[in-house]
Amino acid sequence: MKSSRLCAALLALIIACICCLSLSSSAHAADWELLSGTGRYAVYALESDGERLYGGGKDGVYFTLDDGLTWRESDLKRSISGVTAAPDAMYAVTWSQAVYRSETRGNTWHRIDDGLPTFRHKRGANDQHIKQMLVTRSGVLIAIGFHDDTYISRDGGETWHQNYNMGTGAYTVAEFDGYIWAARSDSRAMRSADEGGTWEIMPDWSSGSIAGFGRIQDWAVFDSNLYVAGDYGFGRWREEELKWDVLNRGLPKKPCIVDLAIHRGRMFAVVHTWAVAHFDQPSETWEPVGMRDSRVTSLAAHRGELYAATDHGIYRAVFPRVQPYNKAAATWGAIKRP
Repeated sequence: MKSSRLCAALLALIIACICCLSLSSSAHAADWELLSGTGRYAVYALESDGERLYGGGKDGVYFTLDDGLTWRESDLKRSISGVTAAPDAMYAVTWSQAVYRSETRGNTWHRIDDGLPTFRHKRGANDQHIKQMLVTRSGVLIAIGFHDDTYISRDGGETWHQNYNMGTGAYTVAEFDGYIWAARSDSRAMRSADEGGTWEIMPDWSSGSIAGFGRIQDWAVFDSNLYVAGDYGFGRWREEELKWDVLNRGLPKKPCIVDLAIHRGRMFAVVHTWAVAHFDQPSETWEPVGMRDSRVTSLAAHRGELYAATDHGIYRAVFPRVQPYNKAAATWGAIKRP
């Protein structure tokens, strides 16, 4: 009797282990389901205001009211490099140096670049665009030129003034813990406690400096911490030691992370060689979750779903209900563009 019970218990344990291994291994793969046709042009940016999801690409700005089933075009038909949501307006920046604002939640747009002549007249055509725009909690707008100057607007974008205190070469900006943070294209970091009036240069040493991540492509605030993603990896800021923790476990060498997104309490990233990856916070380990055959340019969390922009349309991730060991398997479906 005892031997029979022992055999039954061992058999149950073996079956459970096989099931767990099967589920765990499937978490590293992504199935693809084509839901509809792809877009006509490349999509460069995604943004959500909580109710509408916006896409920006070669053919302008468009948005969806039904979580990607149908899309509506706006009157902005310029090639878009970025879209930013604010409480009372939407902002878009273009590859052709202009800034636009919409007070109609993306239906109509008007140009607001008085004071931005530098972006229109310097360098060649490929460099004449705004890399990023940040809207702070107090409504201050900060526009970063591509390897160029930085401009600030304190009246919603009606007028802009060059921020000489910041210098040239700023590449990305973020807001965290009462500071405006900025990374320059020379892999140096700075922060401002007075919304861009003055800037503090952060410590720079071989171990623990932001320079270890190469050129910073994006920032994220997650679980009350500040994270950065760059050409050489991913890190977390430690204020008490004024240094960065390197969190590259599981990533390929020189991963080139270009975008970060927070979805249902988890961190996701666009990794150059993996397309989309998930950061498992307890183990501080990265794993791929699909889209490897697509050139992903941006991620956005919207109304409980995760979306990815690519050079041939927009995709939505479908996560399984059961995710053993906090894994993040995903099925992606293409969403039709107008």
